[in-house]
Parts: sequence; structure tokens; C-alpha cells
Amino acid sequence: MGIRVRRFPEHHVDLHVFSGVVTTEDARRHIERLDANDRWLCYFDPTADLSGVDLAHLPELRRLMAVKEQRRGADRILPTVIVNASESADHDLRFWRSYASAEGENPHDTIMCSSLEAACDWLGLPPAAHDALAAEIGEPAHAPRPGRPSDRTESLAGHRA
Repeated sequence: MGIRVRRFPEHHVDLHVFSGVVTTEDARRHIERLDANDRWLCYFDPTADLSGVDLAHLPELRRLMAVKEQRRGADRILPTVIVNASESADHDLRFWRSYASAEGENPHDTIMCSSLEAACDWLGLPPAAHDALAAEIGEPAHAPRPGRPSDRTESLAGHRA
């Protein structure tokens, strides 16, 4: 299945949906097509499986990301949130996040959330954006409630926020 991206320009967010077995080639094509919108929400659905990404190709994928970041400009931090609904992808995601930020090069303000609602809260998205994203990934639409503490979130460095 791989990776699909849907832009929501009215909410200044791109939704990246990972599903099924994601291969090295899927990841390479995805990185090559990335466009710098204001915010990214990466959703790993319950079927997402990153075992198809060969560890030997991680340096290449990291270099491709670095080129994208240089083109975007060093002064622009891109808020990114990862929602992981896949138990099988959890270890691989944590490994990639650690690897990608090992040298302090990660230009993303990135966290992991345990729910779409927490992710939308962290990104500061309005209820209409939450509902549109929920519809796209097949979750029930329900607007985040103001003042409600968000679900567990974890910063890129692995600290709970």
C-alpha cells in the first residue's frame, strides 16, 4: 500500500498516511515528492509496517531529507506530528526518529501523539481540520474539546510533553 499524501491548504497542513508494508522505494519516492507546507501530520494506520525499509538505505534517505530541508531554508522550522496506530511500526519509528535527529540536524519540531485528537490539539488545528483529517483516515469525526488535556505526547528527543 505505501504512503499517500493529501494536502489541506485551507488548514495549512499535509496529511501523510502510511499503510501496509512500506518499502525503501516507497520511502524514497515519498521524500522526493515532499513539499514544505506549514505543518505535517504523519499517520501510521494499524496496518502500517516499516519492515520493508532496508536499514542499509537509511543514510541515503537521511541525505534526501537534508537536501529537501536545505531547499526550504534553515530559518523555517516545520511543525510535524506523528500519530502511530500501528504496533508493528512503533519500534521502527522510534529508531528512525533517533537516527534522523542523532546529529541535531532535524529541522522539524516533531512529537509523537497517541491520537489524532492530541495531534490536532498540538498543531493548533481548528475542529473543522480535525474532522477533515478524521474523515480522510476513516476515524469518527469529533472536535477536540477546549481545555481538555491532550493524550500522551512525546517530543522528538523522547521526553514526554
